[in-house]
Amino acid sequence: MSCSQCEKDIENLWSRIRGGQKFCTPDNLRGAVFHVSNIGANQMTIQTQNGSLVSIRQPAFVAALHYLHANKHDKNHRCEIRSSNDSANAGPLCKASRDNNDNIRCINYIVPILEASNIVAVDGNRPNKTWIVRD
Repeated sequence: MSCSQCEKDIENLWSRIRGGQKFCTPDNLRGAVFHVSNIGANQMTIQTQNGSLVSIRQPAFVAALHYLHANKHDKNHRCEIRSSNDSANAGPLCKASRDNNDNIRCINYIVPILEASNIVAVDGNRPNKTWIVRD
């Protein structure tokens, strides 16, 4: 899977996202509702359940998707999400996205949006995992 295909997939997803859409972070025990409060050409802002605003750049979505493809994470080889506020404790998928988002943790928001577009699937049991469902 080339980076250009990941970019194309995310551009397609981006064109379908609307402000106000609600999602839930990928954890069965502590999942939290969030919604897209604003979407621009290259960045979206989500509002968390506690009212905080988090900006997520489009390249962070591309990086997350590319990481899953490049490492062949499918239903037989699932990827631990391993999100952490401390980048030293974050897993490689979390790092791939935050490296493209000014070191701001965002994978908890990216994965549910990808899942809603049927690009990835999620196992919300701990440790939380995700994988590509379509090429």
